Amino acid sequence: MKLIVTDMDGTLLDEKRSVSKENEEAIKAAQKQGAVVAIATGRDLYEATVPLKKTGLSLPIISANGAQIHDEHGRLLHEAVLSPDQARHAMAVLKNENVYFEVYTNEGVYSDDFEAGLAVVVDVLKSTGAKLSEQEIMTFAKDRFDNGSIKLIDCYEKLLEDGAVVLKLLAFSLDAERLMSARDRLELDKNFAVSASAADNLEITDVNAQKGIAVERLAQSLGISPKDVMAVGDNFNDVSMFQKAGLAVAMGNAPGEIQKQADLVTKTNDEHGVAYAIRNYALKKQSLL
Repeated sequence: MKLIVTDMDGTLLDEKRSVSKENEEAIKAAQKQGAVVAIATGRDLYEATVPLKKTGLSLPIISANGAQIHDEHGRLLHEAVLSPDQARHAMAVLKNENVYFEVYTNEGVYSDDFEAGLAVVVDVLKSTGAKLSEQEIMTFAKDRFDNGSIKLIDCYEKLLEDGAVVLKLLAFSLDAERLMSARDRLELDKNFAVSASAADNLEITDVNAQKGIAVERLAQSLGISPKDVMAVGDNFNDVSMFQKAGLAVAMGNAPGEIQKQADLVTKTNDEHGVAYAIRNYALKKQSLL
């Protein structure tokens, strides 16, 4: 395969949100053989680069579910953003449904409620059965604010008034009925793409900001045919890139519904599933071409 695109959370990253040595070495092996390895994540650019810095890897990054594409040097290649009217409409729906959300912009990710921001991360990690202690969970939740991944703001409207470019809204709730109601209302507007990276969230972007569209655009810019693209992911926001790739690989920890939409299933993220997929699917297939 000439282009390997991997999701981050639940895919490239292990439970402690790190890139394992096995995954790092497999990526470097693919690069040595001439393949381009890229990231496609719901994270913004800053959050995506944090775990990569520890590895020394410089990769093209599709961030905010496809709202932005940056090359391996951090140069912006393309973006598809929410208009102020779209952002206001989505915010109003989420507030009306009493669903907590964060706003992803070109200047970082913002929250208007510190306590709710902490609580939602703690609840989400506990609900997914994370093998972390209470202290580790709280530390991770606080780190999002302490390390600058999330910035506090009094009112989201101020972002729009100041001209911030809104890439995505990320909404969280353990109340499935409330989340589904918000999703149904948002999907009435065909200018939105509404997906999820977990059962307890919604990711709202412009309809042109989807991983699949961004992967297709990146491949075209590199002169790579879709049949030479391998996409690896674990959740619903990865399905659009599965549909654009010549080889779709679901993680072993992906829900069964996601695995059914892939061509192959690799090991789990804690078993270095990306490394396994690269070495056993991408590089072996490439050596046969």
